[in-house]
Amino acid sequence: MTKNLSSYWKPWLPLLKTSAEVRKVTMYQSVYYHHTTRGFESLLRTILERARGLAREHEGFVKSLLPPLRTFLAEPDTRDVQLFLDLNDHILIAQITIWQKNSTDSILKDLAGRLLDRRGLGWAEVPHDLSPMEMHEKIDRIQEYLDKQALPHQHYFIEDKTDVRPYKPYTASSSEEQSSANYIILYDPAWLGPNETAFKEITEVPGLERLKAIAGESSAVLRYYFPKEHEQQIKQLLQ
Repeated sequence: MTKNLSSYWKPWLPLLKTSAEVRKVTMYQSVYYHHTTRGFESLLRTILERARGLAREHEGFVKSLLPPLRTFLAEPDTRDVQLFLDLNDHILIAQITIWQKNSTDSILKDLAGRLLDRRGLGWAEVPHDLSPMEMHEKIDRIQEYLDKQALPHQHYFIEDKTDVRPYKPYTASSSEEQSSANYIILYDPAWLGPNETAFKEITEVPGLERLKAIAGESSAVLRYYFPKEHEQQIKQLLQ
């Protein structure tokens, strides 16, 4: 059924302008790309990777997990779909709290504490003027330094790139990186003309053209996260 929807969205045009800009600029740059957000998400990923490694090595560890986490960390062909669907933030935080208090694995216990207590996370961006060889040598020295501090670099020197697909801002093009679900199209029969359709991508809508300035590709940022108590030494090694 074809219906003129302009009467519905036009009264909201001023609000749409503001909300779109806030979402695409403020949220992405100040929240999703913020070094603290990215750091704790990377720390959470590292915790789950450590837990998955322990689950593969120790049957007793698997049995100690809350059921939804047990199936989440299991091999794909043994997962219980319903338990997987039951996994939520509350269960995840409860499990991490258990690891913080009771885990016999010192690495998992420490990482869980750093996440829950929001402590002990330093970070540094990679200098842009380094050659790949220079960067490789610096990373090797940092990893060696952490290993000597009894902090295995696999778990305490975390690489994070902001160019992964879930964090890419909206772009005004239907490329492979921009799924059709996120490609925002508005409809108004008033736009229909000899060479025009009644459908417009959001940055082509009259009054919303300024969204083009913020709907472009963002540059990737490479950061490393590490124990904050070693921040000074690691930043020196990166210089």
